[in-house]
Amino acid sequence: PNAGSEALRKQARVAFQTGVKGAFLIPSGLPGESAAREHRLLAACEEAGLAVVVLERNVGGAGSPMLRDLVGTDDLDGGRQVAQHLYATGRTRVTFAAPAAPGASHADRLAGYLHATHVAGREPLVVEIPTDADGRSDFGTVCDRLLAERADAAIGFCDTAAFGLMLELLRRGLSVPGHVAVAGFDDQPIGTTFTLGLTTYAQPADAIAAQAVDAMLWRLANPTAAYRKLTIPGRLVVRDSSRPPTVPTVRGSGS
Repeated sequence: PNAGSEALRKQARVAFQTGVKGAFLIPSGLPGESAAREHRLLAACEEAGLAVVVLERNVGGAGSPMLRDLVGTDDLDGGRQVAQHLYATGRTRVTFAAPAAPGASHADRLAGYLHATHVAGREPLVVEIPTDADGRSDFGTVCDRLLAERADAAIGFCDTAAFGLMLELLRRGLSVPGHVAVAGFDDQPIGTTFTLGLTTYAQPADAIAAQAVDAMLWRLANPTAAYRKLTIPGRLVVRDSSRPPTVPTVRGSGS
């Protein structure tokens, strides 16, 4: 998608002429220039006669119309399950750490958290993770907010964000999960790399891949049918970072 429009059209035409019938796209899920590049790619594929199936998230970010068939994880279910798990362990102040520019999948995860929080009769606590010009996340600011809100659990919008929160909490001498439980999404390898395993919502990658192939074959057989969104439930993986607390929840600055 980084190529110009004419280059993309040429590549799509060459692909079609060599027997390619369709393409799979994993979009950024973000608005702005990222979405513009992906729109150019979709236009080039359409012009060449290539079907496209989108994986995991929608083109253009949360709230954008569906432009192609989409196959992905049930992120709404994921956000709900992670939050429900934390409330079930006795946590009462569960915070969701969201990206500064949330994509479609992140918005669904947040929506699931908000639903579970409403059902639990708790107050929603959403914190934006600031990023600098180089894209580095400021987890110190997030932890300041967690402690100010007397949070006893935090959900990172992805495993990388959750792990960043854990590192900052441990750097401050706080216990995970004793003072603050932490959970994330995607079940990335980092979640089991260290002794303190990260609770997460695992994506069913194999099932998504198989369903995406089925969706492509269906689209090739039904080129004029309405676009479909197919979501596949993942699974909650509970590890050390969200076990029931064994020490009193921190109240104050954590010092």
